[in-house]
Amino acid sequence: MAQRKNQPSTAIAVVEAQEVTPFELFGAPVTDAPKGLQNFSIMADEDLGDVIEAMADQLQSGIGEFDLLNITCPTGGLTTWSVPVLGQIQQRDALNCVILGQTAERTFYSKSFEESDGGRPDCQSYDMQHGFGTLPAEQLERQGWAATDGAQGGSGFDCETCEQAQWDSAAGGKRKGQACRSFINLFVMLDAEVLPAKVRVTPGSLKGFKSFQVDCTRAKAPMHMVSVEMTLKEVKGPPKYSQIVFKAATKDPEDSIVRRRESPKTAERIDYFRSLVQAHFLGHRGRNALTGPAVEEL
Repeated sequence: MAQRKNQPSTAIAVVEAQEVTPFELFGAPVTDAPKGLQNFSIMADEDLGDVIEAMADQLQSGIGEFDLLNITCPTGGLTTWSVPVLGQIQQRDALNCVILGQTAERTFYSKSFEESDGGRPDCQSYDMQHGFGTLPAEQLERQGWAATDGAQGGSGFDCETCEQAQWDSAAGGKRKGQACRSFINLFVMLDAEVLPAKVRVTPGSLKGFKSFQVDCTRAKAPMHMVSVEMTLKEVKGPPKYSQIVFKAATKDPEDSIVRRRESPKTAERIDYFRSLVQAHFLGHRGRNALTGPAVEEL
């Protein structure tokens, strides 16, 4: 591919108020990466400029979040990740990554997931505030809502007061939990990848994720500047389920943190991918800020 160093495009990221092309940013491995990121492809591989520019062009041509590598938390208490690689499934004990951004959503199925064949949910919210879709007619009558509220162009159903979002509404009120489930989608850069991937955090793992965010703040480290290890553990329940465990990727947590003053080149590369995620996967939702506590980076 011919080099296009001076041509502005989606391959241009704003890094410290300067336009930087992939050829300038990814021409050689970085030498200032902390221990937890030294083996990441985007830090260690030789001459990634052409690859990264091609990836950015693919994003511009319409690759959406559902075209990315999508990794889901397994069910039934399994403790290994299933990761698709070239048409095959690899089992991994851990995912090492940098979290570039996040979105949150709610989904409601009037039938069980199995009965619905894993199809489109009856109602879904992309801002955790307004749901769009259909709800049971008797519920609409009780809550004084119209079916058109959830249709395209409608105002949406109010998630806060919706019966399906209340505790103990699961399985028609027969089970603890919410019938309308909350999820967080993490857009991450895996250690062996050069294209962002998406990891879905299920309700049973949300508390642990929030605790990890707090830990990053205590360490004065924006979460997107931390190398994270995500493992799985079995929770007995009932029902038995798998829970994601979030922690720094190195024994000494400081070796997992990118400090701008000590690792400026590493920080630039993370900023580049973070800006792509914001532009292509978060910005269109109009509500999700990038991850990371609002603290001054050190």
